[in-house]
Amino acid sequence: MTLKNKTDNPRVIHEFEGGPTHLFWQNPMFFGTEYKSDVMKPMVLHECRYHKVFVDQKITPTLEAVAWEKIELAVTCEECEECNEETCPKSIEEVGQKGSGMQLSETLEGWVIDLGKCTPWVIVRPLVKVFSEEMEKQLSANEHKGGWKTCSPGFLMDELKRNYERLRWAINRGGDKEEVTKRAANIANFAMMLAENEGKLNT
Repeated sequence: MTLKNKTDNPRVIHEFEGGPTHLFWQNPMFFGTEYKSDVMKPMVLHECRYHKVFVDQKITPTLEAVAWEKIELAVTCEECEECNEETCPKSIEEVGQKGSGMQLSETLEGWVIDLGKCTPWVIVRPLVKVFSEEMEKQLSANEHKGGWKTCSPGFLMDELKRNYERLRWAINRGGDKEEVTKRAANIANFAMMLAENEGKLNT
């Protein structure tokens, strides 16, 4: 799937207390029958990924936040220069409920990103980042052993305990810093494997 041309999308269509709540994206030049189907969601996120609102609100757009919608935008009577409440030239279909003080300004149909359903950024502490690099170092050193997807919980628990005992031994022997760091990273790795295989951790 490709886009025939670029547009000025996305645009903010709703705000609450001064902050954006929804983005709208549409490209009528997109060709193909899948334009309104869910297979378009990754494309929408790709096209909108650099919008300033995500950085300002420190959020990441997700597939769950994207939906195809038809939206009617309105302005208050004070913002409409065509009439007043008594002499409105618009039809009931254009204005909506008479006396509501709102006037239909635009009808949109396209992809909407609900910012409230986006994922907040996780700020990784510097120490966590350094430790995760040590975890990766130990995983790489043991790459030849294969993965852990098929390992039983009992095996992973035994390996975690084995590394715990070696960590305790290293600390009791005077705290060999390199060994302590290695064993601590191994313990974290086996805990991660258990969290993926038996818990809810996933990528």
